[in-house]
Amino acid sequence: MYIETLLPTDVGLQAIKDARLGGVYIRPVGFKLGDYVGPAPTTPQTQLMGHELYSGALAFIELLGKNTVRFTFEFPQDMPENVSSCTVGEALVILDDGKVLGHVVFKEPQLKTRTYGIRFSLLMNVEVDIGSVIDVTMAEHTTIPCVPDVIEFA
Repeated sequence: MYIETLLPTDVGLQAIKDARLGGVYIRPVGFKLGDYVGPAPTTPQTQLMGHELYSGALAFIELLGKNTVRFTFEFPQDMPENVSSCTVGEALVILDDGKVLGHVVFKEPQLKTRTYGIRFSLLMNVEVDIGSVIDVTMAEHTTIPCVPDVIEFA
């Protein structure tokens, strides 16, 4: 699993603020992966800087605190089609209305071949209270929080 910090876009921050004022949820639903490898821009982008390699649905969203959220998704083993290998260098997280919530240029671009898939975990920390306005979901293949065993209490 590759872990990186997702930076909120201006559009994404505005969506969070609007949701707080309007009493609605924001729904991150998808992601896009791109092949850009280079220096990170000074401000998060609302579109991929390179060519799109793959897009799909988020596997799950986890609230880690009132200001921190984790987005997890996978680049499947058999993708992209007709390509033996590619380098993944950036990602976008997209809301259900098509707006881009966040963008990241990876510090360590990931080599993707057709022999394995890659799971990404992007952490977003914002100053506004995103925890009260984000629609949080979990996938069926995630683990439950760890609880002590009865033996530990003996």
